[in-house]
Amino acid sequence: MIICTFQVLANLIVLIAFGGDAKLRRNPNLILLASLAFIDFAYALLSIPYLIILITFWVPEGEEFNYNAVMVIYSGAMPAALMKSGCTITTLIALDRVIALYFIGGFIVSLLMALFDLTILFRFTHIHAVPGCTSFDCFTSTKFRAYWGLSNMVVNTISCILTIALVIGLKRLRANRQEHLSRVRQAARDKSADRVAMYILIVSAVFGVIPGTINGCAEFTHIVVCVSIL
Repeated sequence: MIICTFQVLANLIVLIAFGGDAKLRRNPNLILLASLAFIDFAYALLSIPYLIILITFWVPEGEEFNYNAVMVIYSGAMPAALMKSGCTITTLIALDRVIALYFIGGFIVSLLMALFDLTILFRFTHIHAVPGCTSFDCFTSTKFRAYWGLSNMVVNTISCILTIALVIGLKRLRANRQEHLSRVRQAARDKSADRVAMYILIVSAVFGVIPGTINGCAEFTHIVVCVSIL
């Protein structure tokens, strides 16, 4: 809860700074970065009701958990879907810096990915009581968990590969960039955007991409083991 609160405040500051400065809004290098801040802000904000439900109906040690499935699914659905949006935006930032494309369509793509996850969730999940269940995951269907874990793993793996390519490619691009007077300002802006994007990708890789990939691998391993047993 504390982390979500700080995440809401931090991303809100970024969004206010971006929205209140005309120069920042006109800088195409910052479109996807601002989009990521908005996705993270929405994710943290929408996670608060879900966490409140988990905390409110927590039971003492030794007693069986009996959360309301409808409340957990509907409060956790949007944060779960926006997790895919965050992964997608992170991948697009890496791709954006590699091929130097700036487009607002990346934000729309990430939201469509979240919408697709919501569709899969409610298509394959039969909402019912699950005694002893303590999180969003165990209220969802096996098919959704398989899709969610593996698809996030794929997106995170692509992000890892692009981040590595970005680290290698940035030095080469800067070395090959022509030293022309008319490009000095643009080169400075690109360098600044590259630096900011690089910091964001590193933080995202450490706290999101790598754990997400490990979680996806664990989910895949669990599915393979279950199939072999059955």
